[in-house]
Amino acid sequence: MHKPQAYITADGTYGVGDILIFHEEALTKEQWWTADTIRDNDRFEYIQAILNKDWETVHDMEDPNA
Repeated sequence: MHKPQAYITADGTYGVGDILIFHEEALTKEQWWTADTIRDNDRFEYIQAILNKDWETVHDMEDPNA
């Protein structure tokens, strides 16, 4: 059974829901730029796809017109 999770960051940001914890070097400079510019609601899926090496999803999210 999935239990809701809550979090708080050192700068005081908080929330509830799923979280990803990963090393910042897991993303390239270009991937960080994309994560910063895509819709807020797409960031989790985008970064999760990178961490899972789901390159098809990554590509689709980086270039939705492809």
